[in-house]
Amino acid sequence: MEISGNEINSIKTFYDAIEKELISDRNWGRNFNALRDIIMGGFGKTEYGQPFTLMWKNHLESRRAMKTDFDDIIALIKEFQHVELQLPNGMSDLKLKVCGMRESHNIGQLLELRPDFMGFIFFERSKRFAPDLDKELLLGFPETTKKVGVFVNAPIQQVKEKVRQYKLDYVQLHGDESVEYVGELFAIGIKVIKVFSVGDKFDFDRLKPYKGLVDFFLFDTKGKERGGNGVVFNWEVLNDYSYDVPYFLSGGIDLENLEDIAHIKVQPYAIDVNSKFELEPGLKDIVQVKMLKEILK
Repeated sequence: MEISGNEINSIKTFYDAIEKELISDRNWGRNFNALRDIIMGGFGKTEYGQPFTLMWKNHLESRRAMKTDFDDIIALIKEFQHVELQLPNGMSDLKLKVCGMRESHNIGQLLELRPDFMGFIFFERSKRFAPDLDKELLLGFPETTKKVGVFVNAPIQQVKEKVRQYKLDYVQLHGDESVEYVGELFAIGIKVIKVFSVGDKFDFDRLKPYKGLVDFFLFDTKGKERGGNGVVFNWEVLNDYSYDVPYFLSGGIDLENLEDIAHIKVQPYAIDVNSKFELEPGLKDIVQVKMLKEILK
């Protein structure tokens, strides 16, 4: 059986629903432990439990159903526990970038999931600013996960230094960096992802001067912050994209709207996720990211 992205609910919903039952009725705890073991069986022990379909949610939201239909709920969970999660046709080749990483332990956890790109923000005003990364950890990255340094109007020497210090594979320029700025990095072999903020409209002619100097464009939502706003822009704007430079899609992507990417005429090379997959700024919810990786397989 296949489950679409729209049927996948929040990672915490099941755990929170059960927790409410425990608070209201301590005697229900003996069933909770058995149910929790089944839910988490396929995904390992985690404090948040496993994602589940809206069908399960409808059963569990009713306190009466939880008390009287316990066996039915277990049967449902067993039935869906090992389902194959798939994206619509044409989206299976999407690469994944997880941005805003900072904590060494969290970075190590994410590496086990083998994202294609991992981003580290070197912008002091960001809530996910990474001033002191574990150099040894970053230098030991596998070839399968590319390191991306994110900068906003930084002095170009600082960019070069961070590339050298952490052996960054790409720099992501999230500010108003000029063509000359990007050209200087290109000239010394630094690979560039140039970011453009998109609102209800976008003039794609702005990209033309950068073509030939960048490896990727990245389209993010125009907002208060330079990235990490957690808001989706109108993806229909990208139907007018006509360049042969591959692009990353960012801005408010989560498990529920992931399937909508299939409707974009020119598909992105990769998706860039951040705030929607966090426990707090700079700390990713590994269970949610694991679910995303399962869908992108």
